[in-house]
Amino acid sequence: MKLYFFLSFRTLTEKFSRLKKYINILLLFLSWLLSVITRRPFLWGYPSAIGAELSAHCNLSCPECANGSGSLNRDKGFMNGDTFGKIIDELKPYLFNINLWFQGEPMLNPDFFAFPARARGIGMTLSTNGHFITDETAGKLVTSGIGKVIIPVDGMDQDTYGRYRLGGDFEKVTEGIRILSAAKRKYGSDIKLEIQFLVSMYNYHHIEKARRFAMEN
Repeated sequence: MKLYFFLSFRTLTEKFSRLKKYINILLLFLSWLLSVITRRPFLWGYPSAIGAELSAHCNLSCPECANGSGSLNRDKGFMNGDTFGKIIDELKPYLFNINLWFQGEPMLNPDFFAFPARARGIGMTLSTNGHFITDETAGKLVTSGIGKVIIPVDGMDQDTYGRYRLGGDFEKVTEGIRILSAAKRKYGSDIKLEIQFLVSMYNYHHIEKARRFAMEN
């Protein structure tokens, strides 16, 4: 009886937490609607999704990226766990998803895996350039609670890929994708692996090759 009561109480708590998130979404929608109608600012509720920049450093120099091109004029550093923890503690009751990246390469943060551990229970998406995926990090990624990993592959050979991903290593990235895909199968993880392909005049002829690569992995 005690066990049944505990399980029932936990189920009710989980349902209430989810209801709280949906009520927050409703408040956000109503505040937007009233702002449009009255042309006055209304702001009710809390963010339902956020982005956390874990690193302001990057190993690539992509020309259209404010960080990679050097046009971003600010000090570079890493987010620390205490700051991230405060954000999660305040917003967790309302969050559906956290994007664990912005301008930098998140996996350059020395404490990277402490962040998804702190945010378990919230949907998480990671975008990484794929240069730091090894057997060890792949196993941690697929068991971290992250729901989706996005890796850009903008060309199917080094010359084409490197035209935009300046400083990137095509073989290292594609091997990292294979390793991550293998880890996903090994651990029976439901993590989603998304291969991103930004089309340009230099790589449009590789679209089909990229599609086949994605289907194979």
